[in-house]
Amino acid sequence: MMNNPTVSVVIPTYNRPNQVKKAIESVLNQTYKDYEIIVIDDGSTDDTKNIIVDLISVEKKIKYIYQSNQGRSAARNTGIKNSAGKYISFLDSDDLFLPEKLEVQVFEMENQESMGMSFTWTYLMDELGNIICTDENSKYLSGSIYPKILFIRNNIIMTPTVMVRKSVIENIGNFKETLSMCEDLDLWRRISIKYPILQIQKSLSIICIRKNEPPNYDYLFQARKKYYEIALAEDNLLNKKYRNELFSEMYAYYGINSLRHDFSWGLQAITKSFFLSPKYFFIQAIDKMISIGALFLKKLFTVEKYNQIKSFYHQLLKNI
Repeated sequence: MMNNPTVSVVIPTYNRPNQVKKAIESVLNQTYKDYEIIVIDDGSTDDTKNIIVDLISVEKKIKYIYQSNQGRSAARNTGIKNSAGKYISFLDSDDLFLPEKLEVQVFEMENQESMGMSFTWTYLMDELGNIICTDENSKYLSGSIYPKILFIRNNIIMTPTVMVRKSVIENIGNFKETLSMCEDLDLWRRISIKYPILQIQKSLSIICIRKNEPPNYDYLFQARKKYYEIALAEDNLLNKKYRNELFSEMYAYYGINSLRHDFSWGLQAITKSFFLSPKYFFIQAIDKMISIGALFLKKLFTVEKYNQIKSFYHQLLKNI
């Protein structure tokens, strides 16, 4: 193992031997070489350990840690605890880094020392390995981004795109293990309160999206609600100024998306959203209409023209 690597790449995994091998190999293929890889096996019962041990026999930059199943937050926290790098980069075991990922982010973080963390654009890939799209042309979110970062429409920081200074995590604290979802959003929130965050406008990772697994909107709603309740409890000013807006957007987003599955609850949520804040209700309604319209726009326009329209739409909403 390296004594003082610049970057520690933390990879939690659970029963994904083939995927985690590809994830590790995507780090080994980096153009930037001053790193360590910490794989936290969160209680796997399959061939995961043997796969990783075989890789370690060839590449000594990999550290393998096994623990009983405790969830991804606990696994990431174990990785952070055992890291030696100046920077920490997170990679989920079914996702991939593109070759220049670490090089670009280390360069930017070294040259912008005030930034507590950075994140990049990413490509989205389905279960079959097909690139679906990229989040390029998404909203620009950089610098002092609190409390903007809390809103769903600004939910553009994907965990495998993040690089954070270890000193920042030591100051802010680790992932909250009491959160089964939104634990990453909660950490970015706490970092953004005290530090500026850098958005690097380049796609440097590939994230797997499971299209065959329909979202459980009730579960996701409850998780975000719990996350908001923690955020509001920790910041009284946020509670006074933004509570209605945050909850209005949340009810509208999950209400609209739930209409097909639970019409009664969806309608109640939409109604509640409107009365909390008509402005944020209409923002979500317009966003949904744009998303539906995008399916038709892709058929009517070239890819270049469609991306121009999408970019124009994000420009309109970026300062709301």
